[in-house]
Amino acid sequence: MKSEVRLKRKIFGFEHGNFSPSLQTREQFLAQIEKAKKELGESVKTIFAPSVEFTNTVAEFGQNDDIFAPWLIRTKIKADAGITEKPGVAIAFFNADCPIICLHQDEKLAVIHGGYRCLMRENRDEPGILEVTAQDFDSAKTKAF
Repeated sequence: MKSEVRLKRKIFGFEHGNFSPSLQTREQFLAQIEKAKKELGESVKTIFAPSVEFTNTVAEFGQNDDIFAPWLIRTKIKADAGITEKPGVAIAFFNADCPIICLHQDEKLAVIHGGYRCLMRENRDEPGILEVTAQDFDSAKTKAF
């Protein structure tokens, strides 16, 4: 019998410190993220943090990555959703007040930056980030939160 994958989730906010990569030095930013990583527990070995910019692009962990630190992976391209099937990988976004949407199916996890400009594209013919990300999932088997 296959056991169900259990997801851990934690939201970090202002009470945990400044997570903005652009408002502090690289060293300060890494120290802050490392503190957060410890709170996630020992099972989290890597944090995958796509570089957001209100796109409809999905970045897959392990594809075109930029290694910011051995345990912190950013994306070389701008992307507003991250996806992984690898255990021990947390997906993080450094956003302001936009909601985060998670899709989970079997071993696959996607975390989506749910900013208005990601969800509702200026060009109405262009799919939003949720539609693009959902293409990789079976709606009958997917949990969303």
